[in-house]
Amino acid sequence: MSRAGNMMNTKTRTHKMLIDLEMLNRLNSEGCAACGGKFTLGETVVAANGSWEGGRRFIHEREAAFDTVTASYFEKSCCEPSLTDSSG
Repeated sequence: MSRAGNMMNTKTRTHKMLIDLEMLNRLNSEGCAACGGKFTLGETVVAANGSWEGGRRFIHEREAAFDTVTASYFEKSCCEPSLTDSSG
């Protein structure tokens, strides 16, 4: 993926992106899988695992917690309390 808003870093936070117009149009038909809200241009989203089926989905960064052991994001409501108090 060579998207301008891509902020991937294999050592720390992976799959963090800024919403561009193409992503906005594609993702807003369903909205955020974690909170149900819509995305806005320039907002930070992450690919996270959560309570939904089908693997990772893009959700608002504020709705996610990063697990340093697996180097992955998870929906906060599905995490152990120790993950939810870390900030991005």
